[in-house]
Amino acid sequence: MNAQEEEIVKQTIYAEAEKIDHKIEALVVYSNHIHLLALPHTESIEEVVGRYKSVTIRALWQRGRKGRIWTKGYDKRFCYSEPELAARIRYVQNHHD
Repeated sequence: MNAQEEEIVKQTIYAEAEKIDHKIEALVVYSNHIHLLALPHTESIEEVVGRYKSVTIRALWQRGRKGRIWTKGYDKRFCYSEPELAARIRYVQNHHD
């Protein structure tokens, strides 16, 4: 993805999160992956990831992007304490492509 597409993905995810009342703690979009840290939601992780992938694919396709955007699957990690959550937020915010 180029910088414009990265911004489209970011804004699309934030808009969808607001629509479904999903609290995102940190989000960074890179040319070949994203880091998303969010609080639990009524939908399963699988459903939320699928939702975000679907809405971003549609948004990019509407703007002329062709072909495959995301790979199958994703990596998930759980946070069980406030310090762990804070560390993950710092990681996402400081991660470089």
